[in-house]
Amino acid sequence: MSDEKFEKFLKQAARGYNAPPARTPREEMWNAIEARRSAGPRVVYGGASNLSRADGNRFGSKIWWAAAAAVVLVASGIGIGRLTAPGSTPAVATAPRQTVTPLEPAPSNDPQSIG
Repeated sequence: MSDEKFEKFLKQAARGYNAPPARTPREEMWNAIEARRSAGPRVVYGGASNLSRADGNRFGSKIWWAAAAAVVLVASGIGIGRLTAPGSTPAVATAPRQTVTPLEPAPSNDPQSIG
């Protein structure tokens, strides 16, 4: 296609791009709308929502599986982080220390106390 033919084609396409059709079929469109409306409602707006189920289970069981997976993921991350942290050792439960009270005082090395 030469430049002159392309320019002519482009001007013709630009003129007719937003031009309305020669005849708008208003009567045919309105008859189709009335026929559809007289057949009854096909869509009930807001009538069928997944959020209000009859059994009361609002979210279904999928949300509980996702929540359980999130808890396991967070718990394992915390555990791995505590075990691999530098300079820390895991706390180990030990028996409490027993304190021994002496029955007699310990001997001292003070020369005046010898008597």
